[in-house]
Amino acid sequence: MEYIQIDCPHCYKQMDLEIPKKYKKIFMCFCHHCKTPLIYGEGHVGEMDLKEYEFIKSKFKIEVGGSKKELITEKQIIALEKYLEDLDVDSFLKML
Repeated sequence: MEYIQIDCPHCYKQMDLEIPKKYKKIFMCFCHHCKTPLIYGEGHVGEMDLKEYEFIKSKFKIEVGGSKKELITEKQIIALEKYLEDLDVDSFLKML
């Protein structure tokens, strides 16, 4: 497990998270304070709107709220990492 401290770009509150090492590169979560959907990737935190969250959720099976409703497969993680690697910075920022 890895411990990460992130700041919510919406409410600016800090959160301490405990993340499995395999999810350290990229993960989605909700702010514990304002409940805004967030995406974390390579040290950067971005705010997502609910449409973006629902789109990503529909494309990849994810763990929601700590309960394992659906699990991400290794193949899906690799596909998502490749998708994100192929994006240029401007396109990634527009998604946030």
